[in-house]
Amino acid sequence: DFSLYLILNLTMRISLTIVILSISFQAFSQIKIIEDTVVLRLLTKGVKLTYNYEFSPAEDLYDSIAERLPGHPVLPFYQGLIHYWKNFPLIPGGPGSDDFIRSMEKVIELSNIMHEKDSENIEAIFYNLASRSFLILYYADNGLPAKVILHLGDIYRSVMKGFKIQDLFLDFYFYTGLYNYYIEAYPEEHPIYYAFTILCKRGNKELRLEMLDYAFRNAYFMQLEAGNFLSILYLAFENNPSKAIYYMKEVHKRYPNNHFFLSRYAELLLINKDYELAKSIIDTLFFLDDFNVMKAYVFRGVYEEFYNKDPEKARDNYLKGVELSVPFGTRADYYVAYAYIGLSRYYRDKSESHNARKYYKMAKESNSYSYVYDNY
Repeated sequence: DFSLYLILNLTMRISLTIVILSISFQAFSQIKIIEDTVVLRLLTKGVKLTYNYEFSPAEDLYDSIAERLPGHPVLPFYQGLIHYWKNFPLIPGGPGSDDFIRSMEKVIELSNIMHEKDSENIEAIFYNLASRSFLILYYADNGLPAKVILHLGDIYRSVMKGFKIQDLFLDFYFYTGLYNYYIEAYPEEHPIYYAFTILCKRGNKELRLEMLDYAFRNAYFMQLEAGNFLSILYLAFENNPSKAIYYMKEVHKRYPNNHFFLSRYAELLLINKDYELAKSIIDTLFFLDDFNVMKAYVFRGVYEEFYNKDPEKARDNYLKGVELSVPFGTRADYYVAYAYIGLSRYYRDKSESHNARKYYKMAKESNSYSYVYDNY
């Protein structure tokens, strides 16, 4: 059920903030990572290399970190982060997925050992939470809600702690700002989920975007995620695509080798009707991995339909994108929704109402974000 996936995806997005924040939290905890400035510098560099798809140099840093922090949960966490982006999108049973799960489960194991020795150990609490957060991201994206639910209580309690300490380290403005936004905006967009949030701490709608923008401009580790989510929020909830592309352009500029942000930039260019620039990026996607080739066909379908006004070529590209999406399962739903709604338009204009209705229904089952259907 895609509606269930959306609410779980909401929680996953909130919990993802803790993943790198668990590193940045060390800056005021006076514990091993911040006490060793060499390790902190190596970790910061390694995370940035990983996000920019520079995996070999990121992996080369591991031994230097392990030498200074043997047996620390940050080590499997760092490995898991690399597995996640190096094999993106992770699919159950696919390359890197088992390695990723083992890495994050090892983080939990080492964190539990630390916790048994000292129940107030900040590192134990946060690395346990960090690994669970990344596992939630993986399970939610792959449509495995039962595995997600097991972690939700711990995630919520940790988010609440962040409100008390956000001024101690600026990165916390990202995840408290994100919570402030989603806890109010999501039920407004999807009233059926109001009951899920009624007992949660209320958000501050006036501060929500300002807090995220502050994190984007001032945070140490979370600038990338803040920019990424600002682009999502301005598009999905604020109906402001020009503001959304502003942030994604900045994120892409900082991490030009990241395939996910490249494809996201192409999508937002299409939404903003900058078709010529979008076309140059779409052409690049065809030379990347299979997941991005699938996106490229879908995006080229949009380009052919709205810029070249060629419905036949658009249909062929949409169908090819749908065909290539099959191995990715639910991970591809967001993108094939563009193809399905494009095919619905194609058959509507051909007065083939049965096919038009069929593809419209398939699109709605794949993605509920209204901007996907703005041109219907």
